[in-house]
Amino acid sequence: MEAREPQLNQRDIRTVQSARFLLPKGISFRIEHVFGRDEPLLWVADVVAGACRAHQLGENEYWAELANVVAEFDVKTD
Repeated sequence: MEAREPQLNQRDIRTVQSARFLLPKGISFRIEHVFGRDEPLLWVADVVAGACRAHQLGENEYWAELANVVAEFDVKTD
């Protein structure tokens, strides 16, 4: 995951820990925080998140390119 402030990194960890029940039994999952400038694969997540948000706001141009390969889940985070 993309590294941010320590408090936000901890929130990421708590969010993933609370969602473990969604994973099939026997699946292991770990988090490593890395700065975005150091990991180009994190840029893909930004592109998908941006397209998803634009779709939620009624702009479907980018979402149309991704809709067949992206699964969208609503996750409540307080």
